Amino acid sequence: MAKDYRLIPEDIPSIMRVATYNRILEDFLASNTQAVRVDIPRKKPSTIYQGLLKAKRGNGRFASVSVVRRKDTVYLRAT
Repeated sequence: MAKDYRLIPEDIPSIMRVATYNRILEDFLASNTQAVRVDIPRKKPSTIYQGLLKAKRGNGRFASVSVVRRKDTVYLRAT
């Protein structure tokens, strides 16, 4: 019996957005600033907050950075 589909082994590409949040965290560390507000046009604060938290958890280099949300504003703070 012929199948009308194929299963193709392939790795799942990483989400490109994670790279953006990693760059934000790297730029913050390189800036030697104590605190900054993060603004990404056309992104909800909750999306920015969750993206930064996920990037931070996935990389030990960012252990010295706190992601803080106050109402509709997201901040990065050096700890």
